[in-house]
Amino acid sequence: MNNLSKKESYNRLKNYALNEKKYLFIGFIFSFFRTILEIIGPMIIAYLINNVLKNKMTDKDVKLISLLLTLYFIVFIVTGILLNRSRVYFQISANKIASRVQKDVYDKVSTFPISYFDNLPSGKIASRITNDTNKLKTMFQLLFSDIINSLILIIGLYITLLFTDTIAALMLLILMPIVYIIFKTYLNKTYAYTKEIKIYTADINAKINEYIQNMEIIQVFNREGFIFNKFDKINKKIYDINIELSKLRSYSGYRAMDIIQFLAIIIVLIYFGLGSITKVYLVTVGSLYMAIDYTTKIFNNINTIIMRFGDVEDAYSSANHIFELLEMESMEKLEEKNIDLKSDINFDNIYFSYSKEDVIKGLSFKAKIGSSIAFVGQTGSGKSTLINLLLNFYSPRKGKITIGDVD
Repeated sequence: MNNLSKKESYNRLKNYALNEKKYLFIGFIFSFFRTILEIIGPMIIAYLINNVLKNKMTDKDVKLISLLLTLYFIVFIVTGILLNRSRVYFQISANKIASRVQKDVYDKVSTFPISYFDNLPSGKIASRITNDTNKLKTMFQLLFSDIINSLILIIGLYITLLFTDTIAALMLLILMPIVYIIFKTYLNKTYAYTKEIKIYTADINAKINEYIQNMEIIQVFNREGFIFNKFDKINKKIYDINIELSKLRSYSGYRAMDIIQFLAIIIVLIYFGLGSITKVYLVTVGSLYMAIDYTTKIFNNINTIIMRFGDVEDAYSSANHIFELLEMESMEKLEEKNIDLKSDINFDNIYFSYSKEDVIKGLSFKAKIGSSIAFVGQTGSGKSTLINLLLNFYSPRKGKITIGDVD
């Protein structure tokens, strides 16, 4: 199986995604308007703090406060609805993409030569059709529902912060190299762990399938304990790796980004503190609230992207696995050949081997139309192999088989 380059895999993913561009576009629209409302919400509170709240308030001020708080509540509710609708449409896209991939994989597998199934346990084949495509679905769900939503919100909030508090926004860029280092380190370690989990999971699926199919033999020879120990050994490895992955997500992901977010808020407070002390630029309590709110949301969503990218990287390896499978050579379909079955069958100097050593050597015979031929021999002498060759389940290493004049 040839390894696909990242560019080839990305192109395939892009093509599958573009097939569902209608639902993706609707999801983007909902996400865009949600971002606008996320920006407006803190502005309402900032305006309330700067222009309405004061020591002596009139009835008019109280009414304005009630109106602004009602407006803020409406914005909050509508923001949640828009986020929900964007996720729903992104989920629809992800499920449709996964369904299309699963169909393509199954159709492709059905065209493989029998030799492919000889060399790969049925449990691993089932794992590729179900587990890998489900991982692909998860990737699109995370990519669209969480990562794209978070990315749109980060861009919108940061652009707004650039216009409202330009210097503070530029000061936050100091933290971006640290964020990048955390992102790369977390991604690399996550990929290493998830790759191991994927290998062991495919192995355990194959073994479960094998054990269930041969349970009567296992019980006859009283090998239940031996089989359980083999299964438990792999299961323990998966458990241990998952524990390490959980630790990585807990400490490297959340805690590291909590510290970065804390530093970001300190930078914002320093900016507003200097402005308040020096009077070089105007600062207000409302603008401070708005800057801290935007900063918190920006780094919360950066954290979401970092955490989700670990899962996406895991799913991407499954996607690459699927695309490698789709690239494999299919068996030539006999229905595409114009074969007249009312013709003689001719085996001409056939050589065939399942591995290295030939099991059929220089066999030639002709079965004429209307005649009957019996093949007699010991088990393993090649009787079934001849029929498999005739049905095109396998191809001879040398020689040719014809029905009439068609190879």
